[in-house]
Amino acid sequence: VIRALAQAIVEERWDLVIPISLCDANDDISASRNAASSSLFWFRDFSSGEAKQQPLRDILAGPNGLFVRLRGWLDRHGSCSAEVRKRLEVYMMLFEERASGALPTPASFLREQLKGHPEYKGDGVLPVAFVHSLC
Repeated sequence: VIRALAQAIVEERWDLVIPISLCDANDDISASRNAASSSLFWFRDFSSGEAKQQPLRDILAGPNGLFVRLRGWLDRHGSCSAEVRKRLEVYMMLFEERASGALPTPASFLREQLKGHPEYKGDGVLPVAFVHSLC
């Protein structure tokens, strides 16, 4: 997905520039719990050309979202096989579902698993048994 998105951005010259201070703000926001599904991030609005705060689900899948535009680019270029297109769709849907809250992010999933582990004491220390269960 990243390679296809990067190619579309370069070929179509999408203007995604926002001030560094807003990138720093996005970095701070992303560190909060459940940020992917519940926080607002600074992103350049394609229709107005101005940076505004938007939920990640809109940045990815809104009317002018990155994946909506990427799908259009893929349709116009037809540069990948049906198998590759299907795989790209699976990954884009995964990201969209995480951004909407329909699926947990990996961090949320692991937090829930840790909370339910019988050896976890709620002290922030990962039990060895929990770590081994991940492997």
